[in-house]
Order: sequence, then C-alpha cells, then structure tokens
Amino acid sequence: MTINLTTPGRVAKMLNVAQLDSAMSALVAQMIPEVSADLEAAMFRLTEATQRTVVLSVKPRQTKFSLPAFPITAVSSIKNDPERVFGASITNLASTATNFTFSSGEESSVLEIYSGLSPGRNVLQITYTGGMGADTDAIIAAYPDVVNAATAEVVNRIQRSKSLSVASVDSGADTTSYSPYDWLPLTKRLIGRRKRWSVCA
Repeated sequence: MTINLTTPGRVAKMLNVAQLDSAMSALVAQMIPEVSADLEAAMFRLTEATQRTVVLSVKPRQTKFSLPAFPITAVSSIKNDPERVFGASITNLASTATNFTFSSGEESSVLEIYSGLSPGRNVLQITYTGGMGADTDAIIAAYPDVVNAATAEVVNRIQRSKSLSVASVDSGADTTSYSPYDWLPLTKRLIGRRKRWSVCA
C-alpha cells in the first residue's frame, strides 16, 4: 500500500489558507494519493514499512540483492529453490545469522547472502520487513524532506490544473493534461537522494 506522503493541513498551509473549502478539499484528497504514488514510483521504492515477501532471480555467483522497501529492519526467511516451490523442506537460510547481512541505514536497500545460491529465474524467496514508515505520521517524523516535496507537488498540480482548465476554456479544447513526472526542481533533488539504486553483484 502506498502511504500518503503529506496531509490536507500541510497543503492548506502551503496554499496560505486557514481552511480548505469543500471543492478544494475534494481536489486535495484526490491529489495527495496521486502524488504519493508517483513519488513512490519515481524513487523505485515502497514507502509502507511492513513485512513482505519477494521472489527474485539469481545470477551465477550473485550475492547482493536490492529489496524494494527500505530501510530494512528484519529478515525472517531466505529460501533458494530451483523448483520454485519454497516449501517447508527448503532450508531457511535466514535461520543462521552468519548466512546474510544487511545495513539498516537509510540509503541501503541491499541484502547480502553469503551462502552459495543456485542461480535461476525466480528461485530466491525473501521475507523481510522494510519501508519508510508505517503511516503518514511516521513518514512526517522521519522524512520531512519527502513530505515537503510531496506537499509542494500537490500545490503545484492544483495550480497547474487551474491554469490548464482556463486554457482549455479559452481554446475550446475538450480535455487538459500534464505529465505527473514533470517534477519541481526540489522534488528532482529529493528523488536523487532517496531513490533505490538497483544492486546486482
């Protein structure tokens, strides 16, 4: 699930209004999840901090794997199964601490597995806990730069949608559109800092 990366109150404050009217509240309620999902996609990482299971391919002699949600806080299961069943009979490499390691630092999405792995497509199953925060409040506390960028993007889209609507009326066009990836400079810098860089080694 994508976590909302800002709140209506923060958007209202940036718009310099004490309270959003009903029409603006509805627009903000639509924009916040859209911006949050677009930012999540641009950063190539999952925002919600929760336990999840991923299945990955393994190249010959590969030991490092970039997980989609980080920082990583726990790894409960690592199974390497060429048959892709991952049943109870397959050894859980995570049961031995010396088989793997990960950094809990913010910039690291990498799990390194020391036990020799059988290569193949979709033969590695990893169950782990990772993500930026369990909810919006947690992300506000831990990632104020992400929240500020998300807030600015919501305000920018609202302002652009208004100007595009006016242009549409003036030109007689039926619809208006804009690219969700035409980010503000602030957001582009944030994405560069916070994105997941794929690791395969």
